Amino acid sequence: MSVVYTDLIDGDAATYTRRGWENVSRSALVSGITAGQSGHAKIKQAFNMLGLDIGMQHPSFTNNYIRSISPTSIASDTVTFLIQYEQMAGFADEISGGGGLIQIETNLDRNGKAIVLEYTYPDDYTIDIKYAGQTDKVSKLIAVDKSVVPLTIKRRQIFSTIQKPQQLAESYVGKVNSDNWSVAFDGAVRKWKCTGIDFNYVLPIFNSGKQYVYDMTYQFQYNSKAWNESLIYVDPNTGDPPADAEADDFEVLDQIAFNSLIDSIIT
Repeated sequence: MSVVYTDLIDGDAATYTRRGWENVSRSALVSGITAGQSGHAKIKQAFNMLGLDIGMQHPSFTNNYIRSISPTSIASDTVTFLIQYEQMAGFADEISGGGGLIQIETNLDRNGKAIVLEYTYPDDYTIDIKYAGQTDKVSKLIAVDKSVVPLTIKRRQIFSTIQKPQQLAESYVGKVNSDNWSVAFDGAVRKWKCTGIDFNYVLPIFNSGKQYVYDMTYQFQYNSKAWNESLIYVDPNTGDPPADAEADDFEVLDQIAFNSLIDSIIT
């Protein structure tokens, strides 16, 4: 008669860290295996009798799921198993950021005032006599560095469908926030752009049906002036804006509610 013993004292272990319960392992023993089988045939029969598989939930540490099962044959009718678990939920978000620069062309100074150059031609100017004694004004486009703040959120996440991460990337990358984004220090509309969503598949788990675990990386950039395009009329004859031309802002990038994305990250 075959017998399965689980949660033996030897082999049961766990480590509690800031990330939760990690390095969780259980031990089990299966005895009464059919005699006369080869080593691997015996292991396979014992595994089937054990009744556990990759992705099954730990009975006590419910955020942990089986990632490996290691058998060892210790007698002709007995096999022991080391069952190792990996935490798949309950992690805190890993949030990192910094500062960076992008270069833009503008004719405005730091106060938003047009940069205007003025010159009065001498009365005896002869190269083009229509300019003699006249005062000319021109605004110049110049390249300036503008600060942007990147924000990266990393999360191990469980989805009900295997396609969900790709759908999130298709929906959010390249768009700006249409709502007041609660996760950010300044979440005003159109100040945050989603610049990337990367995902790595970990394994399937079985908890009220089959679910899928991914390591997700969400990348954003902050723009204090909002992610709009500031454009100004440029005189085709001079290649510069007229002195009295004013820049207009245009909403070019599409927008979407970022709080919906964050809800999917933190649930």
